[in-house]
Amino acid sequence: MPGYPQGFFRLPELEATQRDLLHKLQNDLYKHPLKSPDQRDAILKHLQETYTKTYPDLEPGLLGKLFSDVTDDYLLLQSLLELQSDPAVNSVTVNSYDRVTLVRNGKVEGARFHFEGKNQVLRLIELLFAQGNRSLDYSEPIQEMRLQDGSRLTVLLPPVAVDGPALVLKKPPAHTFSAGYLVKNKTLSSEVLQFLQACVAARMNIIISGLKASGKTTLLNALAAFIPQQERVITIEDPVELSFTHPHNLRLETKPGSTYGTGAVQQANLLGKAIRLSPDRLVVGEIKGDEVCQIIKALCSGQEGFLSTVNAHHPYDTLNRLESLWLVAEPSSPVQSIREQLAAAIDLVVYVACLKNDVFRVTSVAEVSGIAGGNIVLSEIFKFTQTGTTAQGNPAGTLVPTGTRPLFNSRLETAGFLFGPEIYGSSLGDVLPRKH
Repeated sequence: MPGYPQGFFRLPELEATQRDLLHKLQNDLYKHPLKSPDQRDAILKHLQETYTKTYPDLEPGLLGKLFSDVTDDYLLLQSLLELQSDPAVNSVTVNSYDRVTLVRNGKVEGARFHFEGKNQVLRLIELLFAQGNRSLDYSEPIQEMRLQDGSRLTVLLPPVAVDGPALVLKKPPAHTFSAGYLVKNKTLSSEVLQFLQACVAARMNIIISGLKASGKTTLLNALAAFIPQQERVITIEDPVELSFTHPHNLRLETKPGSTYGTGAVQQANLLGKAIRLSPDRLVVGEIKGDEVCQIIKALCSGQEGFLSTVNAHHPYDTLNRLESLWLVAEPSSPVQSIREQLAAAIDLVVYVACLKNDVFRVTSVAEVSGIAGGNIVLSEIFKFTQTGTTAQGNPAGTLVPTGTRPLFNSRLETAGFLFGPEIYGSSLGDVLPRKH
C-alpha cells in the first residue's frame, strides 16, 4: 500500500480469494463482539475451522496471521471505546504505544492497558478512521476527524510524533449547559443574561471571545438557544460542537481533503454558500482564518443576528485578533478600512475567562461604539468587579453595570426590551443616551 511509512505495519498483498476471506472475517467479527480473550479464542477456533474448510488451498499460517492481527486490534479497539464511554472519562491520550493516559473528572491518570508496539497503535488509528468512513493520509502528520458519537479524534504521526504514532480521543460534553445553569453557576448574572437575551432577540451581532477552553462555545450554545424559533439558521463549524436545538437549523461542517489534497471544504467555502441562501441567522463556531473577510463584509451588507467566537487574550484584543486574521488573508487591505468595517459590523463583545479549577466567568460585556483616533472603541456595559478571593484561590465578585447605556439601546426597545437603572446602573447615562 503506497504511502505507508517505512517499517509500519501493512497487510500482505492479498489475492482476490484472500481479500474475500479478510472481508468475511471482519464481518463475522462484527457479529461476534469480543468481550474477553477467552471468548476471542473460542470464536477464533470456530471461525478458523469454518474457513479452513471453505478455503482448503489457503497458504498455511496466513489464516492464523490474519485472525490474530485483526482480532487483537478489534479487542483493543473495544477496550479503548469502553474506557472512553465511562461518563467520568473526558479524554484518552496515547502518547506512545507504552504510555496511555486519560483525563477522569478533570484529573490526568495512567490507563491500565498499553499496546504491543507502534504498529498496533497505527492499526488502531486505521480502524478508528474506517469507522468514520475515512482513510488515514500518511502524507499529513496531523489529522482530525469526528467519530459517530461526536468524539473528536486527533492523530499525530512521525516525524511530528517523535515516539511513534499518537492520538487524542476527546469526548463531547455529556450535556449542554443551559443559560439558567450558567446563572446558577455564576458564570454570569441574571441581569446580564436578560441583557444578552435581548441582544440576541434584537438581532445584534455578537462575538464571544476568550482563551482556549475558556467556555466560549458553552456560552455561544446558550445564547443561540434564544434565537426565535421561526427564523432560519445556518451553523458552520470546524469541528461540530454546538448542540442547541432549533427547528430550522441547517448544520454545516468543514471537511478535510483527501490523500491527494482534493475535496477539502473550508469555512470560507461554506460561508460563501451559506450567505447566498439568505439565512435569517448565521452562527459560526469559531472564526479562525480568512473567512473573517466574508463574515464582516456580509454583516456590513445587512446580515444581522450573527453569533460567533474568537480566541483573544483580553476584551480589547478581540477586534485586534479579527483585524490580524483579515490582514493575513488580504495583506494589501488598508488597516483603517478594516477597522471601520469591523466597527460597523460588530455590535457587542462578550469576554469569558477560565479561572482556577475550571471555573468560568464572563468578565466583560462591551459595545463596539465606533472609531476614535483611528482605533476601534469598546465601551464596557458590564465589568467584573472583584470583592475578594474564594477558598480555591479564584477572584470572588460579580458583573456590575458601568452606568453606560449602549448606543443600540433603541434597537432593544424596538424589540420590546426596556432596560433602565436596574440593568445599566444609576448614572447620567441612564438619562441621556451617548453620542458618537
